[in-house]
Amino acid sequence: MGLTRLENLDMEKIKQYYLQPEIIDRIFSICSKREVATVFEGKFYGKRPSTMNFPADIEIAVKNKATSFHGSVELWTNPMLLENHTTVQQMNEIRHSWDLIIDIDCDEGMQIAKEASLLIINTLESYGISDYSIKFSGNRGFHIGISHKCFPKSINYKDISKDFPGIPKAIVGFIKHTIKKQLTEAILNINPEYNEKMKTKEGELNPYNLIDVEDNWSNRHLFRLPYSINEKSGLVSLPITKDMIKGFKKNMAKIENIKTDIGFLDKWEENEAANLVIESMEWSELSKEASLELTEERKRELEKIMQVTKAISSEFFPPCIKNILKGIPDGRKRAIFILINFLQKCGWPIEKIEIELSEWNSRNPDPIKETYIKTQLNYAKKRKSPIMPPNCDSNGYYTDMTICDKDNYCQIKNIKNPATYAIKRSGALKKQKSETQEYKCNLCDKVFGTKQGLGNHKARMHQPLRHGIKNKEKTDENITEEKKE
Repeated sequence: MGLTRLENLDMEKIKQYYLQPEIIDRIFSICSKREVATVFEGKFYGKRPSTMNFPADIEIAVKNKATSFHGSVELWTNPMLLENHTTVQQMNEIRHSWDLIIDIDCDEGMQIAKEASLLIINTLESYGISDYSIKFSGNRGFHIGISHKCFPKSINYKDISKDFPGIPKAIVGFIKHTIKKQLTEAILNINPEYNEKMKTKEGELNPYNLIDVEDNWSNRHLFRLPYSINEKSGLVSLPITKDMIKGFKKNMAKIENIKTDIGFLDKWEENEAANLVIESMEWSELSKEASLELTEERKRELEKIMQVTKAISSEFFPPCIKNILKGIPDGRKRAIFILINFLQKCGWPIEKIEIELSEWNSRNPDPIKETYIKTQLNYAKKRKSPIMPPNCDSNGYYTDMTICDKDNYCQIKNIKNPATYAIKRSGALKKQKSETQEYKCNLCDKVFGTKQGLGNHKARMHQPLRHGIKNKEKTDENITEEKKE
């Protein structure tokens, strides 16, 4: 496979760089369970599959003129089995897990890549993810990584290791959707002339015309390993921290300037990314439905059907929510995610939710920091409309948190989501429909709030006309869903 590279790679300088014990240790630390592909002389990949089983393997490759190392985002029970496991089903059988690597690349300059990276990181933090890693790609952007250990092992009883690249694509697609507007504004602030470059055929502004946030992986997808050299620039793929992004300069990644004090994919908290996975998958499903080209009017109608406008009393909450509100010893971040979405879906304003969460937090044996709660509430405020909390059977939530205690209503009504329980049991939507019932005259299309008002109108305005109409259909057309049923 041919590669683009600098015309004059200093092979001796590269060799001396890689043979430093601290560089070998850093590269080797991320090789476990990965397929590792080596580029030689900046020209071609070595045979695949291959692995690095010992630090000495890296040293041998370097002495044979290795210039860069690339690892699979997928982790395998034994990478060498890929020799004979070539179909999707066969690869699913030997895939252990996968890491999420978000690849940000921009031809228009590092400033746009920096803005995109910070927006992505802020989104991750809004979902309670703090154990992310960042590194300079070595050329035109950054890589943001989340360890496989942060993800739940299964969703809806399905092993997520088998859903690659489906789930990573959904996550990155959701993040791109979430930051799109802010990224567009940030790019225009950098240079208003980017307006034309972002413009689509339809006249809309699409920031991804200027910057690529990769979401088109296939099986055995590779990424440049940390502390590996990029042959195109001669720079190192250097791990950094969030507070280094704004002031990052490419000369910091020159071989002679490298320090090895920052790792990559070396920190995690179990299930930390569960909320992000669930919401990304829900967004992905809704996006598929949207592709059926629902009219804007129908979309608004569907949103209104499940939009509760008056706060539902806690007496109608399901047992799992009541159990959370008593205070819990573990799973507090997940509980905050559940409560904010549940209460918003039940018509509670953010101000009331904030008071409820503060009181709930005081009941926890080990209260979580108030700043974390405020951050989650701030992100909830920015959403255009409330989202549903995780479904009852979502892995890592109610059952695993030991708060699920189904009552007769759960079982009789076959409840699938806590918000559905509260909405149905309170009759909130039916009350809203009765309060907003409208009656339309089918002769002139005027709308009235009561049936009596419609009757008076017809008697006054259309009585002569009605006598002349034969076999006229019923004129009282109730346009609410309640009457249609």
